[in-house]
Amino acid sequence: MFRIKACDRYMISNTVEYVLGYSMVLLLLLKILSWYFIRDVNVSGLLGCLYLIPGSLWLMFFFRRKMGGYQLKNNEIVFRKFFKKKSLNYSELSHVVISVGWRNTRSAAYIGKTIAKNGKLSVKNYPWITLCKIEPESLKKRWDREVVGSIVDIAVGRNNLLYSFVWRKIPFIDDIFPAFKGTYYITYSIYARYFKEVEEIIEKFQIDRRRIYVIADCVNHINFYRDIDFEKVNASILQFYEK
Repeated sequence: MFRIKACDRYMISNTVEYVLGYSMVLLLLLKILSWYFIRDVNVSGLLGCLYLIPGSLWLMFFFRRKMGGYQLKNNEIVFRKFFKKKSLNYSELSHVVISVGWRNTRSAAYIGKTIAKNGKLSVKNYPWITLCKIEPESLKKRWDREVVGSIVDIAVGRNNLLYSFVWRKIPFIDDIFPAFKGTYYITYSIYARYFKEVEEIIEKFQIDRRRIYVIADCVNHINFYRDIDFEKVNASILQFYEK
């Protein structure tokens, strides 16, 4: 009842609507009960004001997702751009870039789950998926920095960018790309982090390695939630092409 079907491009979880929705119901019930059992006008008024907090947040999420959210279906992705609804069939996509999820705000940070590791907070990064019209030639160079999702979208260009969003599940290609027949562009930084998962997906879907291009960027893995075996990662990349 309270869940907004469309996913937010950045939100880690879309179960928040349930919490907000049921909070509204609870506060409404408390307000109704206060009419019968509590004669204090101030208490009743306070409950009325508190009701506005989850209600306003729920509406904010609703408009955000109606303006730029998306839904993943069996054969297509349905998304919105400024409330305008569009759809793309997976089999019609030709170029997909997979990078590290990053949010550009005043408190810019990785998008992912925060995990405690050896007494310190670490991040289980979410991948960022960028769908392109044509081959993203501007990404085919050696980068001296980590190429996160926001950089990918800028490099791809507004005219070439179809849509981009954070992918909340790992493994991150299981559901969306079984029908995809185009070229994968995956940054070294995300490939290194999820080397095991990516290799399992390649094996599972029998993906021709000639359809995979590894974007040479630099990995900032200090806050990643597990260690990376770079020797194994680099040896595997030689199977894609010689560098």
